Amino acid sequence: QIFTIQNNAWVMVTAFHENNTLMTLWPYLWEHSTYGILPNSTWTKWVTPKSGAFLFWLLSTTQLTLPLMTSVPWPGSKRRAPFPTRNAGDADVTDAKISISITQGHRADFVPETFYNDFSTVWTQFV
Repeated sequence: QIFTIQNNAWVMVTAFHENNTLMTLWPYLWEHSTYGILPNSTWTKWVTPKSGAFLFWLLSTTQLTLPLMTSVPWPGSKRRAPFPTRNAGDADVTDAKISISITQGHRADFVPETFYNDFSTVWTQFV
């Protein structure tokens, strides 16, 4: 993922730097494509290498930022107890159910749908 982020930034910087050089062939490329029915000003003013690179950079950055905002706890937020089993020896898994050793000799059924991390995230602070 780090390579993808760095590569994405490098492509954006290159597209911004080389935009004027690419603009000599850019309209020709699009005029002779399936999208040739659109006016020539579309390819010289609105859809340029610079604007395309910025759009894809924005999409990629959002794909990184949004999951982080929704999954990382807000600093100082109260955390729930860790996952109920510490190791595989504490759990008995059968086709019908999962039971977990809570205390010595006492077992309880574990229902995965009821377990969730209940903590504040960056997303919950802003929304």
